[in-house]
Amino acid sequence: MPSETSGTASIWSPDMLDLWRKLKSDERGAVLVETAVIAPVLLIMSIGAYDVSRGVARQTELQEVAAEFAAIAMARESVGQAELDQMKQIAVAAAGVEDSAIDVAEYVKCGIAPELYVATYSCPGDEEQSRILTISIDATYVPTWTNFGVGEPINLTVTRSVQIQ
Repeated sequence: MPSETSGTASIWSPDMLDLWRKLKSDERGAVLVETAVIAPVLLIMSIGAYDVSRGVARQTELQEVAAEFAAIAMARESVGQAELDQMKQIAVAAAGVEDSAIDVAEYVKCGIAPELYVATYSCPGDEEQSRILTISIDATYVPTWTNFGVGEPINLTVTRSVQIQ
């Protein structure tokens, strides 16, 4: 017997050895085996890419809502509490979040200094006083893969400030 079969002659029959040699040199089923190995990996990567794109789209949507809020604030001649409440309700509807997920705050800025103060603050002396409105939107994005026990929901936060006076 040939040397390659000397250790396996007792386990393998000559017919089985011939079949093994044929299968070893036959590449017809290789594509099927490779596909069976690669297809699940490609599927998981596709689901991941889809979820990432949905998360980016949600973040962009929240940024657009904040930009819309800023545009409305700048277009108004005056912005009082009634207007702030109305603008917040528009943002809640556009963002598709709870009322508590959106925070609208008003600040005062004195001159060109970068510090912001509470809205009731009065700038000292003859410094120019500017009103700043800030909107913060908090939302949670739940990717599909969390349904399979992988990862956690992602917290998204968008903050935009606009000078209105």
